[in-house]
Amino acid sequence: LQVLVGATPWRFKSSPRHQLTCSIQPDIPRRHAAAGYHRRVLAIILSTPAPEIIALRCGRLQLELVPATGGSVASFTRDGQPLFRISTATARQGREPLALAGFPLLPFASRIIGNEFEWQNSKITLAPNVPGEPFAIHGQGWRRAWDLVSASARRCELTLDHPSDCSAENAGDGWPWHYRAELVFELSESALRLSMAVTNLSDSDMPAGLGWHPYIHRGDATLTVRTEGRIRGAGDPAGGRRIPHQGFTSAAIADLDVDHGFYGWNRTAEIDWPARGVSLSITAQPPLDFLLIYTPPGEDYFCVEPVSNLPDAANWQDALANGWRALQPGKTLQAAIELRVRG
Repeated sequence: LQVLVGATPWRFKSSPRHQLTCSIQPDIPRRHAAAGYHRRVLAIILSTPAPEIIALRCGRLQLELVPATGGSVASFTRDGQPLFRISTATARQGREPLALAGFPLLPFASRIIGNEFEWQNSKITLAPNVPGEPFAIHGQGWRRAWDLVSASARRCELTLDHPSDCSAENAGDGWPWHYRAELVFELSESALRLSMAVTNLSDSDMPAGLGWHPYIHRGDATLTVRTEGRIRGAGDPAGGRRIPHQGFTSAAIADLDVDHGFYGWNRTAEIDWPARGVSLSITAQPPLDFLLIYTPPGEDYFCVEPVSNLPDAANWQDALANGWRALQPGKTLQAAIELRVRG
């Protein structure tokens, strides 16, 4: 197999262990392959377009994934009863993650106000990525098709290769870094574990973040989560960026109207549906140090989103750590979330 990388042909052959090796022509030193250039190509070759729907099942839990629509979740149920919003057939066919049940946030979470930020003495300008939304939001991963690496009855691994904005493969989102992202979904008898990773394949530092945006079934749900404070948002009186907030204790979602970023949470949130006697605990690992909570009135869902950066962290002027971090070339940022079902 020969693949063109720029104007350079790369040749690959199978080894006895079914791995791929490469020789490079014409005059590019072999050390470049050792430095990782070949891995960028292998990530594409060893993955395949994913089926329309991938269904995982373990015991009473079932998860449906729609990889081609932003690596999204279509449903998460126990005994057929919703834990997440169940997306309709029309929503699945429409290929819009906002109409599904959950999607990844990478390489950043929430909005970048003004679509611009300064990064290591350069101005980065992004394109809006949602119709009707003026600002770039939640990165690029949820707006692109993911490829299938492997799938079994209980586990699915997806991958996404995002070229730099200079590439013709890119839809022009303005993100000038090359990265590879990975998602792994694993079901056990009582829990869903989601692992996320993003690897910087560029030759310069890249800002990087991770998060996940579930649409949780509302019903009679209540929320319990401890926090230290939230970020001042639209509708708040003038003042400092930070507002002390101790979180929520068995708060009925139907009584809440929240759309804020929270800091100082202990990376655990508890959701209960009293009528069903079912609870869902969300436990996140570092660097998911922040939480976005969204409870839109009148909807059949609400969102509790573990994230590694606060809204508009790229443009913050504040002493509070906001999660905006540099990912060096070849390095990987990773995180995991467990959703455990009880009752």
